[in-house]
Amino acid sequence: MICLDTKKMHRDILRRLNGIDKPQKYLTEKLGISRSTFWRLSNNHEMKVNTFLKLVEWLDKDINYYIITK
Repeated sequence: MICLDTKKMHRDILRRLNGIDKPQKYLTEKLGISRSTFWRLSNNHEMKVNTFLKLVEWLDKDINYYIITK
């Protein structure tokens, strides 16, 4: 089974936002994603594939970094 490590992604997003001194709202406006996406990430809920891809690109990570194989 393949799953996304949404908690890891959420943590990385918060670290990057803190590093550039920007709030979550900055990212929602920059990438066109909803604020509820952050809630879903922090609570290990699913997200749309296009949202996942946008976030991976913004984080400058490999897609596989956030994939868990069980």
